[in-house]
Amino acid sequence: MHGKFNKPLQCLHLDPTRTRFQVWPVGEVPGPVKDSFDQLPPDNYLDASTVYRFRSYGCGEVEDGRFTYTGAPAFIQDRRYNAFMGGLPRTFGPLSDMVKDYLKETIFEQIFLPLLAPGYRHDFGIHQIRITATPSLAGLPAPEGLHQDGFDFVSILMVGVDNGVGAKCMLFDIQDDEQVVFEASLPENSILIFNDRTYKHYTTPLTPRQPGAAQRDVFIFTISRRIHEEQAV
Repeated sequence: MHGKFNKPLQCLHLDPTRTRFQVWPVGEVPGPVKDSFDQLPPDNYLDASTVYRFRSYGCGEVEDGRFTYTGAPAFIQDRRYNAFMGGLPRTFGPLSDMVKDYLKETIFEQIFLPLLAPGYRHDFGIHQIRITATPSLAGLPAPEGLHQDGFDFVSILMVGVDNGVGAKCMLFDIQDDEQVVFEASLPENSILIFNDRTYKHYTTPLTPRQPGAAQRDVFIFTISRRIHEEQAV
């Protein structure tokens, strides 16, 4: 069993009509999980001469208070939300079994499950991502620019940054692209959850703090909820 995470601050169940955004500290991510980012395959879908994003992908669902992993089909976003790669089926390498065990025992069972409203099924996309940068090439966590992802919620677990500056997470009012409602470089071992219906988001480029390479490691979760099929009849 992995070490327990700090509990989220007191809040209501995640509700697309009411929840805004929230950040809180979590426990230390175990060393083997951090090391697993070294094994991520390159994201070859980027339109760049040099690969700066490395990525694995998985899917899961929460139903009746239990989380289970499901098959991971190609990742597709609607063109309305992602003009950069919307409509393109993208296939990434799978999450390792060790990473899946860690996420299930900590993030899902200790963080997400208490926040999910009963009476709904919640579908999760799970992205393990490393962004790299060099003095001659900035890393772009959000090459599509200011955007929505097309889900109910998005969550970012900050695992670590090595020799990097920038990479600020920014949330903007959905009605006003100039109105910043949140801006921060997330500290290591923290998690952000925000309403993807209410905000557009962006993360600024990553650059090296000192000469040499920089890297930023995160897990990103997309969350969609839907009513149980038997209740929708």
